[in-house]
Amino acid sequence: MIAIPLYFAAINVILYYTLEKEINSFKILFLMTIVLSFLGEYVSLYTRKGSVFDYLDILCYFIGLVVYYIIKNYPKKVSGEK
Repeated sequence: MIAIPLYFAAINVILYYTLEKEINSFKILFLMTIVLSFLGEYVSLYTRKGSVFDYLDILCYFIGLVVYYIIKNYPKKVSGEK
């Protein structure tokens, strides 16, 4: 569950410092999660010896997506404001 938020945070840091943009769209993050889960669970079966397919890993990828999206888009309160 921690891999996807760390991956998206790293991508956003790189994009911010190179292009001054960030990925905030849930649709794009969702599509990226689909691609990453496909690569991590299906393609790795053929590229890494000893890999196994696990539905729970895919579920954790998407839980990580939701957690990242909530943290990234949760309104931050500035101390002293009411």
